[in-house]
Amino acid sequence: MKRPTKPCCACGSTDFWQRIDGEWLCNTCHPNPNPGSNPGSNPDPGSLPVVEEEHSPEVIALRDRVIRGNEKLNKAWLQIKAMDGEEREEQMERIEDSSTHPKHSVSMLP
Repeated sequence: MKRPTKPCCACGSTDFWQRIDGEWLCNTCHPNPNPGSNPGSNPDPGSLPVVEEEHSPEVIALRDRVIRGNEKLNKAWLQIKAMDGEEREEQMERIEDSSTHPKHSVSMLP
């Protein structure tokens, strides 16, 4: 089985490790139980392997922006998950309000 060439679809991480049966798992979602003994793990977790096919610089730049955005959202979500009670509820309300009433929406009213 080939090493993944795209970030994890669940968390956006690019750090993968390979099980004995050949399956690749995301190290963030499924941490390696024996981290020192895996030669297939990514030596540089911030980078993906070189993909053979060519992409335009615009596509690569957009891909990198999406990856960074996913990482930023994941970090924010982990912070919100760690909050307790009322503070967490306030943050969740802010998220809900911003997704249902975006600040940058175009008003169709005269």
